[in-house]
Amino acid sequence: MSKMSKPQLVYEIERHSIKAGKYKVQVWTPTVAQVELISLTNSPADTMAIVTRGYTGVYSPDLPDKDERDRLLADIVKTKLATPTEMIHFTWLIRGVTRAWTHQAVRYRVGTAYVQESMRFLGHKGVYRVLMTDKLAKHPQSEEAQHYSRTVCDSVVAYVDLIDNGVPDQDARGVLPTNILTSLFWDMSLSTLMHVYNTRVCCQAQTGEWVPILLQMKDWLRQCCPEVAEMLTAPIDRGEPCGFNASFDRPCVWKVRDGVK
Repeated sequence: MSKMSKPQLVYEIERHSIKAGKYKVQVWTPTVAQVELISLTNSPADTMAIVTRGYTGVYSPDLPDKDERDRLLADIVKTKLATPTEMIHFTWLIRGVTRAWTHQAVRYRVGTAYVQESMRFLGHKGVYRVLMTDKLAKHPQSEEAQHYSRTVCDSVVAYVDLIDNGVPDQDARGVLPTNILTSLFWDMSLSTLMHVYNTRVCCQAQTGEWVPILLQMKDWLRQCCPEVAEMLTAPIDRGEPCGFNASFDRPCVWKVRDGVK
């Protein structure tokens, strides 16, 4: 797997609830996201090569030899006739991501499906976790970071108190912080994964979560289907501009690769 910064617990409080008993609220940094590949299309590289060969007029289930397969896989990333990449699917389990991140992830609708943990289940194990990201995470002991930690912990305590006092969870959850951690299953086509990787491995994205998650996905694919993993590239990998050049875009800060690979 790619080397990631080790998760660090930077703030913790323990409280007692009438309904929940003892529970903890924790603030973590810089990222605790864990990605697991649950299932994938059988022999994705072979399947894609067989289907891609249809563009040459060959409609046969026979496997191409290695040279032809490599040529077909190389061709599929050079053409806009990308339907074969829509026929390859992956199901991921992603744990320890913020709801801020999932709000972005679920915007991808074509070739995707989601099952996400409901907020009413978040504290059932007695621990609520919140993530501290980006600039605050670089100085977790600063006054600003400590203020952030106290504030998000107070909001979780308020949530539990509301539940204890009979407020329905669907109403009480409005006070919970956006960066509270959750989990989801995400099924996606290779076409979607290539698009997400291409657009989100970029300093314009929420890099503190997107980059570690996408690099873990690529590492999983390197282990089971390396030819497919190599199809995941971003503008910075290709030496191309990212396309964020408008007056309202943030200036690029990735003058060097910063460990992205």
